[in-house]
Amino acid sequence: GSEPDNGRREGNPRRALWKRKQWKLAEQLTKAMAKQELGSSIQFDAAIASILSGNTSCALANPCFRTWEDGLYVWLKALSSRIEDETCFKHNEARRNAKCHFPFPGTEFEKEEKEHLSETGELATMVEDEIFEKLQTSTFESVRSAARDGLRRAIASFIMGYHSVIRFLETTPYDDGEFLRFLAHLVFYLDLATDLFMGRSDLDELKNSILLSYINQLIRSSDLWPMVTVYFSVLPTKTIIKKYCEFLFHVDIKQDREILVKQAHELFPRGVDLAILKKLVRRILSQPGDKEGLANRRIQTSDLQKMKGVLWLCYFDEHIV
Repeated sequence: GSEPDNGRREGNPRRALWKRKQWKLAEQLTKAMAKQELGSSIQFDAAIASILSGNTSCALANPCFRTWEDGLYVWLKALSSRIEDETCFKHNEARRNAKCHFPFPGTEFEKEEKEHLSETGELATMVEDEIFEKLQTSTFESVRSAARDGLRRAIASFIMGYHSVIRFLETTPYDDGEFLRFLAHLVFYLDLATDLFMGRSDLDELKNSILLSYINQLIRSSDLWPMVTVYFSVLPTKTIIKKYCEFLFHVDIKQDREILVKQAHELFPRGVDLAILKKLVRRILSQPGDKEGLANRRIQTSDLQKMKGVLWLCYFDEHIV
């Protein structure tokens, strides 16, 4: 006889049969969809059946999935579903091999299970790189176009792993100001928030190059100077001292000078701000004088340079030398 119904249900013992029905339904609805107007409910029915069954061919031909993100979802969902199918098949195989007099519920659909695994065989060996190659050749131009977009390529590189992130950063030009901003914040995040990428020399070199490019972009507008120190703070100490000194040399307004010195004192490693100011003052003192201007002055060039240098050392006691 059958097992007593105690009211408990765990999973779907007819899962394999249900998935085969959904797969065939997706194919039927996709064919019928071609005869219907765009926006017809059939395309949504076909989309649901395609996703539930892992039928990527039907799903990717469905106008419901016209964005790059839709295509990525279809493939990742299908890969996840394939893992579930393989696990369920192995579980049922083990139960079938037990050769019980009364078969376990759900093990009687071996034919459907094998059919479905055969249909989705491509997914068994698929890796992430192949997904993004397929998105580049999508049926829809909107997906193909988005696949070339820098932001999508960044997302793809994170999904594929560390070496793909490095390759993405190496091959992406910094010409676009807005995208350079994105890249700078991306490497800023990698440096501060993830253990996976820290201590990698290849990433460190790329990070420094991208951040310096972005810093140079910010420096062009004096309104953005208060933001510059934050990005300098994640660079190597030697680079900070050299490049920040070069930046400060061109700062003449008192308000800017005060803000930048205080930010350096707060954000840079202890003592780095003083090393920068010492280097800056030496550079100021070493500059040649304006001989034509001196003819109309009663003050020596060296005295002017000293006064200009002292202005940088007036904000913290430890800067008094």
